[in-house]
Amino acid sequence: MAIQRKLMSAAAAVSLAAVIAAGTYAWTNLSPRKINEWRGAGSPGTGPGGTLHDDRRGSGDNKDVYVENWGDRDLFVRVKLTEYMEAGQGAGLKSVSTEPNTDVIIHNPLNLAESITGSGDIDHTDTWADIRHRFFAPGDPAPASEGRYYLGNYWNWEMGGQKYYYPASADLRKDKNYVDQSSPDNLTAGSVNDNGINARLTHPAAVMTMNDWKNAGQPIGDYWIIDNTSERHIWAYWAAPLKPGEATGLLINKVALIDSAFNTYGAYYDFGKGYYYAVNVIAQMATKDGTADSNGVKDNYERFGDANQGGWSADGQALMEKLVNADTAVDAAVYSQTYIAFGDSVPAGYALADPETESYVSIFAKELEAEGKTISVSNMAVSGMTSAQLLDALNNLTAAEKDKLANSDIVTVNIGGNNILGPIIKNLNQAVNKLGIENVREVTSEQIKNVLPFLKSFTPNAGLLTDLQDGLAAFNSDFPIIITEIKAMAPHAVLIVSTVYNPIPPDISAYSTVNSLIKSINSVILEGRLTYGYEIADTYAAFENAELEGITVTNFNLDPAKGPLSVDIHPNATGHAIIAQLHLDLMNGI
Repeated sequence: MAIQRKLMSAAAAVSLAAVIAAGTYAWTNLSPRKINEWRGAGSPGTGPGGTLHDDRRGSGDNKDVYVENWGDRDLFVRVKLTEYMEAGQGAGLKSVSTEPNTDVIIHNPLNLAESITGSGDIDHTDTWADIRHRFFAPGDPAPASEGRYYLGNYWNWEMGGQKYYYPASADLRKDKNYVDQSSPDNLTAGSVNDNGINARLTHPAAVMTMNDWKNAGQPIGDYWIIDNTSERHIWAYWAAPLKPGEATGLLINKVALIDSAFNTYGAYYDFGKGYYYAVNVIAQMATKDGTADSNGVKDNYERFGDANQGGWSADGQALMEKLVNADTAVDAAVYSQTYIAFGDSVPAGYALADPETESYVSIFAKELEAEGKTISVSNMAVSGMTSAQLLDALNNLTAAEKDKLANSDIVTVNIGGNNILGPIIKNLNQAVNKLGIENVREVTSEQIKNVLPFLKSFTPNAGLLTDLQDGLAAFNSDFPIIITEIKAMAPHAVLIVSTVYNPIPPDISAYSTVNSLIKSINSVILEGRLTYGYEIADTYAAFENAELEGITVTNFNLDPAKGPLSVDIHPNATGHAIIAQLHLDLMNGI
């Protein structure tokens, strides 16, 4: 069920300017601009790094404005809203030409509409009305006294709340002019977009004026603070550091035309010939630290105070200084993430000389730390685990484990291999027992030589085939429940699922049977990506490609020419490094 949002009063349209920098990672973005528009005639109706989201879709009144932090540094965020409305013949027609020598915009002669506020024009957003009188301060004239000039008498804004959203595309957000509009209003916790990305939940938000915030004790938290004490630009400040992977609460969530406006003010404006309304949104984002230019100007949150970036009031500056110096601000050097690994003997690091350094779980975490993060790892993998056993483990987590999972940032799952290979090992044990070998898992290279023809020609009998089909059926049943439960318990984590590799080479008789079953398991994993929203580390394809290139990725070997004989099906250190790189590539692409 979609999140029900707490509403206040307010409307909108969008343009973006962003400043992001940290240490030597200075990055500024002050150019994107987007405006949402409402048009009509005659009778009442309804209208409607970091990335600004402006989710106005279709002709409805929904309009969600919020900011996402997809980078790896804390961001400090502020947004400026301005609005404009005109009515009459040609309303909404913009300039189509400029003066040849000066590039001065020439007003469209077909636009004879009148500005509702009595000032400003459609072609110059810097002349549009700020939202001062939607949040009037003591001493300001009451909005009602402005009557027909007050846009709040025409358009109602609903502000605050939260929603599920799709994170900005990794490819699109590289464009500094990009404003994301990809998240409809009906998303839920289980929503997945066409790229297989699952929806996330923004922070909640309440909206208050600067004076209200000061009177409340200047709390740091999920608030938009409207700085209506400023004499010039009215900015809304997010009253907390915005953490990586998170999004602010909604500043605006709905804009609706007030039905009585046409009747009340119809004597002043010719609404029958048309009207145009738009809201301009400028978002600025910055880090606490930044590099200084040759003039000593730091490329960080202090840029908010520059006159050419809109400046700030004394109250606005004090708010920002409070936020950047608060204990809640996280320095990049100590930025931490929690990583939880579920699965079988592969993530457990079975058969490696030093699982603490050679397993893909350890390598993956170490590489993430090399990027400046502190990674807390909980490896909950158990050798021999089947899909049924993983499901049972999830249903019996301790309170502490559930809490850790709920706050996790990354979860990886490697499961399904034992559903197929477990019955094969069991059957092989029964067969080699008759040949004088107690346990095929502990067989020596010399013992393998004695039973090499048997191992190469081994094919599943009818009883084993039944067991294998049962293992596949169990996986088909267990896997969707496993993913659903993990997604529910770790709603904000990036979930990565590995496909199952085939450790048996094509020259072994059992290859075709085993490969067919493993591909059936992998088809469930691959097809579930869009349904459940997770990333896929395709170990099967990576190992297959490596073997084609002559790279040995498992310990299994029945060819004396290639070295010591082994029936150990687990990845070697090289195989684990490949799996770790698959995971790292996915994280770098998110």
